Amino acid sequence: MEKRSRESQILASLSYFPLIGIIPLIFAKDDEFACYHAKQGLTLFILLIIVSLALIVINLIFKNFLGQIFIIGIIFKILAFLTRSIIGSIVGLLYLYLVIAGFVNAWRGRYWEIPLIKSLGDKIFKA
Repeated sequence: MEKRSRESQILASLSYFPLIGIIPLIFAKDDEFACYHAKQGLTLFILLIIVSLALIVINLIFKNFLGQIFIIGIIFKILAFLTRSIIGSIVGLLYLYLVIAGFVNAWRGRYWEIPLIKSLGDKIFKA
């Protein structure tokens, strides 16, 4: 394993916190390790926003539109609750796990690839 500078590991670790990941992409473009983790951290955050917005829309559809239908409306209101609470919690916990795992691996100076996120990040943030 290649030895990384402490600065590089700190930048890479902090890039898993929302919006701080922009710093390595702007100010440390030559630091391959920090940029690697910054792309993953930002891509993960962007996906969290997209999934959260999708869950909000689905919840609104179930609760407000389909929930107005007489007897079937109760089923859709239950689905709205499940979408908001259970699925939202699972998404939040998965995001938290990936952020912590990314932070720890970057702090230890390791490259760590989050499946699908890494390849998507490479497409979004072309160097």
